Amino acid sequence: MLKQRISVPTTTAKEEKKVKHHQEEQEQEERYNNNNNNKNQNAVLIFFHQLCVLKRVNSNKRDEPSSSTITTTCRRRLLQLPTRFSPVVNFTIIFVIFVLILLRYISSIDNNNNNNNSNNNEPIWTSCSPNNTRLGDNEEKESDNKNKKDILDICFLTSIFGENVKDVDRPANVDWFTHHWCHVRFLLVTNLPDLSAPGWTKINIIQSRHAKFLAWEVLSDIVPNHCAAVVYMDGYLTPVRYMNWRSLVMSILISYTPSFWYYRSKVPPPLKFQNIIRQVQDHPYGLSQVKQKYFDGLPMTTLLRNLVRDRKDTIEHVDTTLQWFQSRSDFQEITPYYLNKYFAYDPNNRKYREVSSYFWDTYTSYGGVWRDQPLWSYVLDHFNVTPAILTTEGTITKGGDLFRTGGRLGWDSHVYVP
Repeated sequence: MLKQRISVPTTTAKEEKKVKHHQEEQEQEERYNNNNNNKNQNAVLIFFHQLCVLKRVNSNKRDEPSSSTITTTCRRRLLQLPTRFSPVVNFTIIFVIFVLILLRYISSIDNNNNNNNSNNNEPIWTSCSPNNTRLGDNEEKESDNKNKKDILDICFLTSIFGENVKDVDRPANVDWFTHHWCHVRFLLVTNLPDLSAPGWTKINIIQSRHAKFLAWEVLSDIVPNHCAAVVYMDGYLTPVRYMNWRSLVMSILISYTPSFWYYRSKVPPPLKFQNIIRQVQDHPYGLSQVKQKYFDGLPMTTLLRNLVRDRKDTIEHVDTTLQWFQSRSDFQEITPYYLNKYFAYDPNNRKYREVSSYFWDTYTSYGGVWRDQPLWSYVLDHFNVTPAILTTEGTITKGGDLFRTGGRLGWDSHVYVP
């Protein structure tokens, strides 16, 4: 019986050489990957070892353990770690280290810039610590008697009144600021208990504009003892978050970095807002405003008639206001006109309290226009007050470089007369 011949496939020398070359390439690539993994693993292990040593030293200062004991303990713990980390874990750890280094670098840049400034431009707060407050030479002398600047904040204030929530301004959401800035307060006075105001401390009162000018009197339990400066802004406005690229980068990194990866979760407000405190406290009347230069040279009569044209007020109120002005011996048709959409004052300044009290007593009794600018301009001229310049940058009627629109403009874009 014939045996069946089995055909065995044969390979040529060329094919064998090709297969062998392919195997050598695979082995070389595997050795390269293993070397990279070992390098990453060593870097990560060194990082964890340093963290372990620092933690052991800080947590055992009383016992004063020897360095050899700490090193031995940390090495024993490192042996319990996985022998190899995944690429995702390696990338995450390296990214965390990069973020920490970058945050430290940006902070050092800001601190160096602050140290190079003059005393007037140095920040009042360099950190969120209540004891970390920089004072000038004169302020240091005063701090021997009272140390109020260490505990006072910048108090942003707004006032929203109306018959229902649908008509009035919708306040901007300021949650971001309360979570990112220290040494600030956001106070909202209103007669609407159901008004939504995220981030604001709501205070119910019944008189519109009262706290706008006399917060020191209306909020006597809060403002005099806790506010170094009151910064009023209309309800739909919000402070500008980023004054420069450094503050923008810092805010982004803090927002996306868990607090336990970073040594602080809040920062003081930008220098421009801190300077408002020095500005109002250095001013004899404790007042800082923006002058509306495009009204320069316009008579008060024209400005009042424009309120009727723009449906901001009634002709009856305008006539009553003109009659009252003309009855004053020191009234002048042409006086500086200031923006009251936002301004700042020192609530503890005695002269400012005198001016604002005179204004409020007149405003609530003379029967004039609803708008407070005409009477306020007269009162400042009456007391011979020239406010400090709050800002000259940006479009000042929209908030300049300090504020921006963050809420909703109510009252049909502030048109009050049908």
